[in-house]
Amino acid sequence: MFAYRHGFHAGNKADVFKHSVLTAVLMRFRAKEKPFLYFDSHAGAGFYKLDSEWSIQTGEAAGGIGVLLGSSAPGSSTGSAEGTESLPPVPPAVEAYKKLCMRFYGKGFYPGSPEIAASLSRPGDSLVLCELHPSEIAVLRQNMKGVNSRDFPPDFPCGTGSSGRGNIHIHYRDGFEAVTGLLPPGGSLPKRGFVLMDPSYELPSDYKNVSEVVPRAVSKWNTGIFIVWYPLVGRRMKQVEKMKKSLSDSLSACFSGIRSPSVNSGEREEPFFFSELEFAGKDDGGMYGCGLLVVRPQWNFAGEVREINGYLRSVFSRRF
Repeated sequence: MFAYRHGFHAGNKADVFKHSVLTAVLMRFRAKEKPFLYFDSHAGAGFYKLDSEWSIQTGEAAGGIGVLLGSSAPGSSTGSAEGTESLPPVPPAVEAYKKLCMRFYGKGFYPGSPEIAASLSRPGDSLVLCELHPSEIAVLRQNMKGVNSRDFPPDFPCGTGSSGRGNIHIHYRDGFEAVTGLLPPGGSLPKRGFVLMDPSYELPSDYKNVSEVVPRAVSKWNTGIFIVWYPLVGRRMKQVEKMKKSLSDSLSACFSGIRSPSVNSGEREEPFFFSELEFAGKDDGGMYGCGLLVVRPQWNFAGEVREINGYLRSVFSRRF
């Protein structure tokens, strides 16, 4: 478990999809003045150096955020932006995410989910960040200390200028335990909000924990939105499919037996849906894509995710 460090994979295609959708959710919560809570069960380090030995070793950022921004990651060869003339319109959330990333990317960094949430939060909002890795938690605490000093211009999409960010609470705690132990939010924490759960899935137990914890947490926080990321890995597809079926069955029972189709298969508003983005071949048994489960989506959010998914599929398909 402690061998996994997200710095090797920061800014890859899976991050681009996950964080584009995260930005979309944050923009929707910001549309109302009422404060919101962002709960991150596996927060990682907050943001990452793209010119680090780890990042350069894998080169994954160059093929992910580097492609989206039209250039390669620091320390790598420069990419081109051929074929972009026929791309579909950029979804607003992806455009906001790109502008946020540019402010870090130009300095050799990539913002993780805590940094994205902090950058798009307001003084009345709250962030609860959980991390169990003994090295990552120290880096996360250090990185989050500088949140209020990172200024954004007035025209930044959903930005806050220099007015400050939300209240940040960091827990050195297992995310699976925390999501049921700390929710629903109590005390001074906002009662409206959402959870991002994205464990590494390096351990086989992660699949089982997601299957068991998510339905319990959904039942405990009966107004919270839940976003669960998972990898599509060829050699572990049986585990992925078993996890998805377990989640679908449990959540269907939770929502009076209503089963949600894939986001691409229907227009009905559903209590939960899955959306998957494939960006590589399946033959080598490695990770060929990733998926998101969204529980209690906001109105027409499935349609927004479908647009984000389609746009990113178009972007990444030009680099095969």
